Amino acid sequence: MDHKNVNGIPYSKNGNDYVLLNHVNNSKKDPTGAIARSMPINIINPSPKKYSKGLYNLSPFTSSISQKSYSSQAKSSDFLIGSFSPDKTSSNKIANSSPVKTSSYQTDITNPDRTSADTNDSTSPVEKCTGPLANPNYIPQGQCVTIDEHKSQSHKPSDLYYWGNLSRSEAENKLRGLPDGSFLVRNSSIEGAYTLTFRHQGQCKSLRIWCQDNLYGIKKDKCTFDSLTELVYNYGVFSLKSFNPSLDVFLLHPVIKKKGFRSAVSKYEALKLVWKLSKRRQEERKKHDDLVLRHNELVQKKSLLTLELKAQKVGQEMFETITSRADQLLEELDEIEAADENKRKMLQENTALVLLKHAAIVERIKVLEEEIQQRDKEISNSARELNQQLAAMTETHEDCEYIQDELIECGLQPDLVYCIVDELEGYTFPTEQWLVDCNREESHALLMDKDSGTFLIRPKYDNPEKPYVLSIRSCDLDGSQDVKHCFICHPEGRGYGFRDDAAVFESLEELVEKHTQAPLKIYFANLQTCLAFPVFGSQAQEVAEFEGDMEELPDSPEAD
Repeated sequence: MDHKNVNGIPYSKNGNDYVLLNHVNNSKKDPTGAIARSMPINIINPSPKKYSKGLYNLSPFTSSISQKSYSSQAKSSDFLIGSFSPDKTSSNKIANSSPVKTSSYQTDITNPDRTSADTNDSTSPVEKCTGPLANPNYIPQGQCVTIDEHKSQSHKPSDLYYWGNLSRSEAENKLRGLPDGSFLVRNSSIEGAYTLTFRHQGQCKSLRIWCQDNLYGIKKDKCTFDSLTELVYNYGVFSLKSFNPSLDVFLLHPVIKKKGFRSAVSKYEALKLVWKLSKRRQEERKKHDDLVLRHNELVQKKSLLTLELKAQKVGQEMFETITSRADQLLEELDEIEAADENKRKMLQENTALVLLKHAAIVERIKVLEEEIQQRDKEISNSARELNQQLAAMTETHEDCEYIQDELIECGLQPDLVYCIVDELEGYTFPTEQWLVDCNREESHALLMDKDSGTFLIRPKYDNPEKPYVLSIRSCDLDGSQDVKHCFICHPEGRGYGFRDDAAVFESLEELVEKHTQAPLKIYFANLQTCLAFPVFGSQAQEVAEFEGDMEELPDSPEAD
């Protein structure tokens, strides 16, 4: 096994990687030995791999790939990144003792024997790492920065996640919909301090970062970090629960302020994400409506039970009054020696019946009270579930609106974005009414005498990337009608659509249903209609029959 020495730190070669050997570092660069004892460092050899970029989380720091990720080729002008793997057994000990110190030297991954202070070579491609484990004192590759200059710059917040004078509401808006551990740093209302805003348990939290004697910390009386970057890095490795036990979260996903990053996002992936969010929003709205209906039914049932309970209690009072009066009559009859025995017996029987009715009412009241208590629990659970669903629906709606605005800002056609986001429910036509195995000439014959908006879809066997053609009767701007033909794209690994980057629909049926409401002019300027009538549909037949009947009517007599 080969060994190398970088800045007094021994590395062993394992395959193509240089791995830091466990040892007690007594050098001035790491007086605590924390890095050597707890963090084996893998120095990544350069390779032209792809890295993932999120739609609004394009980070060289995050280790986990977001579900909303899009591939783009790494550029040689990106940052040098080291990969750290914290030792779980010693992380708590280190977190409680002192912050992790890192050397101001950044090892050049293309040559472990040189530091980046000696290097000005930007030709080697590097892997853009995505974990909270990057060296906080990184130096952009290709820049000549001296060690002293780099140390002075490390006291400044990173331009990646530092947003300057950003309000709390604006910060929360930028974090909305992102996973736990997403964060950004902004200026505090207190001069010289900063505010860390992050996501935890689906909510936005804010902590003030203090600066005392050029040292930084979350507690004003415990500022121990040499730089703001080091503080952020530390809480990417160790949880914030060391500051507050309820904040068990790591700073994993910086929200990056970087001009031009959106251009790297695939339009197809972005539109597909918006389409999925739009469908999820429809599903959540339907679920919300069902929950509202169920909640109202529970409230109505409770209201009926409450009315019955009131009526039963009124009956209970009446029978108690009757029973009390019967007891008084029996006492009066007992005092009269010559009282009629039949009257006494009848009164006793009636009193017994009243008592039976009273007992039944008391039992019914007990049952009603138990049912009302049960309904109260159900209503409470229903209200809680309804509120949770409303929150989820609101968050999905806000995410959808946010990404929609981002896409339009990126330069996507607004009508296309609105078409995909639009929640109008289209018509569902049976496939046999519009999917026809015919050629171009036959489609002309089928559609020529039909109303504008009548359509069919026919297969095209010679182009696997454009396997179908839409033929539709359309009215031009000058009023003339003709049959138009346009390809339906189905690129490998994608859905269906009228453009490659808009092929987000999972099936032809889904594509047709969406465009029964959305006009085709967003794709083709000369198509001023939507998919209104399938060629073999009842609607098209009814329209044709209606127009035929109108032609057979006699002309109206002219007015005198």
